[in-house]
Amino acid sequence: FKLHIAWVPSHSDVAGNELADIHAKRAAENNVTEHQVAALKRALPRSAAAIRGAYKHAVAAQRTAWWTVSPASSKLQRID
Repeated sequence: FKLHIAWVPSHSDVAGNELADIHAKRAAENNVTEHQVAALKRALPRSAAAIRGAYKHAVAAQRTAWWTVSPASSKLQRID
């Protein structure tokens, strides 16, 4: 079976829903909660949005690292 868990902020100030929101958010972030579903024997897959975000972050860090050692960077810093 396929299971998709996404945290959606709603039902605020409704008794019990605050705790449900906390657990849903932890599950959506791929963290372990205190109450695990017995049917899930393996970790949940990461969402496509989380994978894209991690990739964009890695590319930006790589680009920053490359730019700091680039000769063009030092030349442009002198202009500024």
